[in-house]
Amino acid sequence: MAEYYYFVSSLPMLEKYAEPFLSTEQFVVSCEDWLSADDLSLVQNVELVPTQDKNFPSGTAAAKWNEWEISLRNKIAKARAGKLNRELEGNTLPETDCFSELDRAAQEIAAAHNPLEAEKIIDNLRWSKIEDLEACHNFDADKLCVYKIKLMLCEKWLEREESKGIEKFNNVIDSIYSEEA
Repeated sequence: MAEYYYFVSSLPMLEKYAEPFLSTEQFVVSCEDWLSADDLSLVQNVELVPTQDKNFPSGTAAAKWNEWEISLRNKIAKARAGKLNRELEGNTLPETDCFSELDRAAQEIAAAHNPLEAEKIIDNLRWSKIEDLEACHNFDADKLCVYKIKLMLCEKWLEREESKGIEKFNNVIDSIYSEEA
C-alpha cells in the first residue's frame, strides 16, 4: 500500500456527532487526485452498510469493518427477534469472524428505552471500532477508509431533526388509526 502523507495530513479532523467540514462525496472526489487505482477502489467501496458482494483484500480496514459490521447487525437482529418472540428466518448474513464484545452490546441495545438511545449506543460502538481500526494506520489507504466511515457516520447524524422525527411518528400513528377505522 502506498503512503499518502500530504493528503492525509491535509484532511480536517472529525469529531463524533459534529458537522464535518467536507462531505463524503467531496472526500472521495479528492481521493481521485491522490490515490492509486487499487486504493481508490478500496475507499470508494467501503460503506456503512456491509454487503457480501464486495470482496475487500484480507486484513485491510475495509475488510475488518465489513466483517465487524455484519456481526453487529446479526447480533442486533437476533436480540430483537428474541425480544419480539420471532424467528430470524434467514435475515442475517454469514459471519466470518466472532466478536465476543458484541453479545453484551446487543443486549444493551435491545434494552434501550427508545430508538434514538439505541441508535446512539450502536454508533458509539461503531466509532470505537473505527478508532481501533485506525490504530497504526496514519498515512495509508486504511486510514482513508476509516476516515470515510467516520464521515458517513457524521453525515448520518446531520440528517436527524426532531421536527422530522415527530412528523414521521405522527404519520405512523395516523396510518395505524386510519387502518383500524
